Parts: sequence; C-alpha cells; structure tokens
Amino acid sequence: MPELTERIRTTTAALQQILAELDAAAHAADPAHRDRIARELLVPGAIHDFKTAVDDMRHMIWSYMQASERGASQDVESRLQSVRMQRVTQMLKALEPEITRPSAPSTAETQTFLELIHDIAHTTIDRHQSH
Repeated sequence: MPELTERIRTTTAALQQILAELDAAAHAADPAHRDRIARELLVPGAIHDFKTAVDDMRHMIWSYMQASERGASQDVESRLQSVRMQRVTQMLKALEPEITRPSAPSTAETQTFLELIHDIAHTTIDRHQSH
C-alpha cells in the first residue's frame, strides 16, 4: 500500500479515536474527567493549531474531490485558488467589524494594512479575471 494512503488511514483512525474520547468525555458522569479533558484542550495554541490543520486538510480534500468529480486534474490548482479566495474573503469579513467599529483607533499601521489588503485584493481579482 502506498505510504500516503497508509498515513491517511492511520490519521483517520486517530481522528476517530479522538472524536470518541471527546464524545465520551462530554457525556461522562465524572465531572473531574470532563474538567481534565477541558484543561487538556485549553493548552495554549494546541486546540487552535489542531482546528486549523483539520480545516486546511478538509478544504484541500474537498478541492481534490471536486476536481476529481469533474475529471480534470489540472482543475485542482484552479479549485484550490478558489477555496483560498473564499477563505481570504471570510477572514476579511471577520476583520471588518473590528476595523470599522468607531471605537477602533485608526493608526498608521491599520491604514497601511488596509491599503495592502486593498492592493492584494485588486491585483488578485485582476489576475483571476484575466484567466
């Protein structure tokens, strides 16, 4: 069996085991057990890094599956670029309330950041439309 396939199967089994443990902890009668699991999940960065890795993998797999359904392997890069654009758009929408809120201080760094995002967005849209 190819190495990547074996790693996928091993990782799938590990994820299913983690899911089962978290589900069991959520329904555990012992509050000490639930608290221990919660403390483990709150290790700085651990759960966020895990979530990010799972989300990234989910998006990548979804893109490959979509391209595969169309029968075009060269479409994978195009599909990945589309997913990346969707994620950037979601992140910008999430940032918008923070930046446009009247109580948010308008600093030179904020303005520079927004100008950079504006330039990147326009360049990407122009490049995407030209293809």
